[in-house]
Amino acid sequence: MSSIGGFQLPPLTRLTRDVLIVLFVMYAVELAARNLFGLPIDLLRWRAFGAGFAPWQPVSRYLVQGQGVLGVVLAGVVVYFFLPTVQKMVSTRQLLEALGAGAAGGTLLALVLAAFGPAAGATTGWAPLVTVLVVLFGLKIPDATILLFFVLPVPAKLLVWGTGVVAFLLLLAGFDMGHADFFGTWLGAVGWWYWRGPAGRKRKLMRDAHRIERELSRFTVLDGGKNRPDDDEPMVH
Repeated sequence: MSSIGGFQLPPLTRLTRDVLIVLFVMYAVELAARNLFGLPIDLLRWRAFGAGFAPWQPVSRYLVQGQGVLGVVLAGVVVYFFLPTVQKMVSTRQLLEALGAGAAGGTLLALVLAAFGPAAGATTGWAPLVTVLVVLFGLKIPDATILLFFVLPVPAKLLVWGTGVVAFLLLLAGFDMGHADFFGTWLGAVGWWYWRGPAGRKRKLMRDAHRIERELSRFTVLDGGKNRPDDDEPMVH
């Protein structure tokens, strides 16, 4: 795929379909629990220490999205457009590793901010994790063109690094838990790519090749003898 956006809709793979269905059902259940049954769903959000924090919140935050329907829809659109292509670029194990690295990065940075910084607000939802798909796509196919907002053509590599810059500036602007989660997720995904992902594997292979080349250079090739013309059997040297 050389471009994403416009009216060129990618094929809906089975995994993408299943993921979108699960995310839709989760959000529908959340809205019903909050607005129809009055359940305290917001207790699942991850708040800063001393501001309603509970030990389960770093994990439970992924189960609730809040009332921002537009943000959830946009995150779902990113999943729809990027996941089918990312599936073809990395294995399922690598995709899970990248998502895990993103979740770990977002959790650790939010934890540091909550423990030692002027943390405010709360972080909630799986939306930051879609950043991992953008990172994988942009670093794998950096010269691909993405139609930002379905209109503006942007190189994939610019979208990756631009997302990191925006996430960093948002964090500096507010020191919000959600912004820490966003930027930390981006850091985790990029770090995975260059450590255990394709870039890290390429670097390891090149390092191994150089090591083997150095070891082979220690050996000296000696000229062997020659077979006599009347020999029937070959001589091996």
